[in-house]
Amino acid sequence: MDEIGELPHSFQPHLLRVLQNGEFRRVGSHRIITARCRIIAATNRNLEQEVMNGRFREDLFFRIAPLVIKVPPLRDRKEDIPLLYRVILDKFVHRTGKKVYGISRPAQSILMSYDWPGNVRELENILEQAAMLTTETFIRSEDLPKRPNAPRGEVPLPMSLADVEKKHIGTVLLQFAGNRTKASEALGISRRALIRKIEKFGIR
Repeated sequence: MDEIGELPHSFQPHLLRVLQNGEFRRVGSHRIITARCRIIAATNRNLEQEVMNGRFREDLFFRIAPLVIKVPPLRDRKEDIPLLYRVILDKFVHRTGKKVYGISRPAQSILMSYDWPGNVRELENILEQAAMLTTETFIRSEDLPKRPNAPRGEVPLPMSLADVEKKHIGTVLLQFAGNRTKASEALGISRRALIRKIEKFGIR
């Protein structure tokens, strides 16, 4: 269960009943069903503090926390970044079919120098954006959003979908020396649709 700290207080007794008695009822049903299960839960909240503040049930806390594993933030385990980006890129290739297999050394240096306030999810978001935009089989430093160069401690805004689309169209046009027919074929859209997007985004 991800983000169990966000579980509404009104729903917590139902989960507690499953953990204590192994019983639950389907929505709209009066029949009690029994089940055996183990719960692995994750949260970025301090549940002990949430219990003290009355936002999380103490009895449920003790039920789900017989063993606690604390995962340090990504900024404190940057040696994991090379392993993580290989997994993230493998998933991206499998999902999209686009052949992006690695990261250049300059791009790796940028990733390793950033503090990652958004942890692994932020890393995944940045790598997927860069993988979509690159025209190579690897991610270059120029493919990375500006986010990894942000000043220490600053949490920059992510690129919008429109920004990603604009940059991608500009990259493809550059690749085909401004030939709109070839660029539209590479993008999988009609030439007329490409012209509308060029006008919309003000691409020169």
